[in-house]
Amino acid sequence: MEYSQLIHNTLNVPVLKKAIDDMATESGMLNLVDPDWEKKLEDYPVHQMHVEKQVSFSKGHACHVDKAYVKNIANPFNSYKVMVMALMSCDRTKSQDSEGFQGDLNFIAKECPPLTLIGHAMRETSQQKLHDAARLFKETCSPLLCNTCRTAHQKYHMPCDVHRNGCVMTTRVFDGENMTNAFKKQLEPILESIGTFLAICQVQIYSRTTFGEDKYKIGERLKTL
Repeated sequence: MEYSQLIHNTLNVPVLKKAIDDMATESGMLNLVDPDWEKKLEDYPVHQMHVEKQVSFSKGHACHVDKAYVKNIANPFNSYKVMVMALMSCDRTKSQDSEGFQGDLNFIAKECPPLTLIGHAMRETSQQKLHDAARLFKETCSPLLCNTCRTAHQKYHMPCDVHRNGCVMTTRVFDGENMTNAFKKQLEPILESIGTFLAICQVQIYSRTTFGEDKYKIGERLKTL
């Protein structure tokens, strides 16, 4: 299904439309879950700066795991902060734990036209090709500091990973009728088993990773899902 039709169908569901409107209002992020998303992205000052190659990146550092080179946007104000809808899947990062614990769950935006256009704007040279799909890492919170999240875990007797907890307040699922907050421990086995799924999310795009001279991908933090 085309992205524009997908947006149309989504906004025709009152519960989802309200959730999208609330997310956009509360966060102040550019809402690209909108029929006019291409024009909104085109008019976005941050996007214009990237298209015109006016954004500086850090000197960068090598990523030994993937033999890649990562450069962050030098000024955080020039990072993209947008809301998008994407066809996603999940996998695990490579674990660096000597005891063999699993790596953390991360999200792969397999199809998302706004992220593709953003990726093209962020490339270093016109010869570079966008590599695979965008990989997103869910922003974590500490239950020791997030009282709402800690209280919810205790109330429902839900185990919590204090080192990489996905805040229950920034993760919701739609069951066809209602939106409900969801615990990471509940979602992990479901997301890993269903293959692909549609997600509405808030992302911050802050880096560019190059592979050799002709391939690159963009780095993103998934703030709300």
